[in-house]
Amino acid sequence: MSKQVFNKGQSLVEIMIALSIVAIGALALSKAVTTSIKSSRFSEEQNFANSLAQKKIADYINQKNTDPITFFTLLPINSYTLDSTGLYCLFSEVSVSSDPEVPAGTMALISVDVYWNWKSSSSINCSAPDISSFEHTIKQQTYVTK
Repeated sequence: MSKQVFNKGQSLVEIMIALSIVAIGALALSKAVTTSIKSSRFSEEQNFANSLAQKKIADYINQKNTDPITFFTLLPINSYTLDSTGLYCLFSEVSVSSDPEVPAGTMALISVDVYWNWKSSSSINCSAPDISSFEHTIKQQTYVTK
């Protein structure tokens, strides 16, 4: 006599294990996507901040090229400005270089700091910002000569 085996499908335990594996995979995928989006956004913000700093440096270089004598007599220059989007705070400083190898008043250091992602719920204060109130910052510097 032979026994007949009836296989009517998967057991409840097998289904629960399969669903658990699918859920873990979905969570890992969603975490990877979220991290990728955040990284992409930060990269975009950082590129914009770099372009703001480069533009500010170019403005000072154009000012120096237009009238170098006036430019070097106005040093030091310090300014805080809020960009047109209202999200980025720029601190720019132009100072006479202290390099002993260079004659006094012939070389200047242009330094631009850009801060963004204001942590506070109040509006951004760019007149004298508390640097720790921002999540991100970049700094760019260059030297110019007469």
